[in-house]
Amino acid sequence: MNPIGTFDCVDFQASEILWSDKTPTKPLTIKKHVLDRNRVERAPQLFRVDRDPMTYVLRYELAKEISDRRFANVYWKELPLNDAGK
Repeated sequence: MNPIGTFDCVDFQASEILWSDKTPTKPLTIKKHVLDRNRVERAPQLFRVDRDPMTYVLRYELAKEISDRRFANVYWKELPLNDAGK
């Protein structure tokens, strides 16, 4: 699967980011992603992260389905959500 486009979902204040000196609004790398709880609610089941398109995110429902079917060669980790909306 290769989702087209990206989804704006990262909480840049809560995430650990190495920013570019030349373009301060462009991250060089996101060391720790923290997702914005409110934005992720509207996200599709599979998407790429805006400003970090090499990172794919699966929402819980799709991740559970993949796990239940025991697909091989899949590595994932749970990403934290910010506390907005609690």
